[in-house]
Amino acid sequence: MGDDSICEDLLCPSENFKSSFCSKTLAARVFLTLSCILSGISGTLSIIYCAISGDKIHRRLLLTEKGLAFASLIMGIIGVALGISAAMTIEIDTKLRLGDAAIIGIAAVGINLIGAITTALVKPYF
Repeated sequence: MGDDSICEDLLCPSENFKSSFCSKTLAARVFLTLSCILSGISGTLSIIYCAISGDKIHRRLLLTEKGLAFASLIMGIIGVALGISAAMTIEIDTKLRLGDAAIIGIAAVGINLIGAITTALVKPYF
């Protein structure tokens, strides 16, 4: 089976930074990176929450964990949307199509949504 796809470098030179494609791509990278960082911190806090005991620490830790989970969800949604938008509005003669990366991004946002809902349903125990 012959696949006629060609790989090309997509350059974003600094003098042409005003292009829509470059701006959206860089913004998507930032939002997805922050989403991953916040998700990791939220997961770590979840493990810490399960491991320690104490009345005042539990409530603050749980609220921080919930806030980080929803912030991660929102940043992930924005990042995936910007990435897909950049791929759809490319200004070069290169034919880009949404492929595996877009599917993985959408699935990751779905999993993040499930995690945020699960985190929201956690009740503090005293």
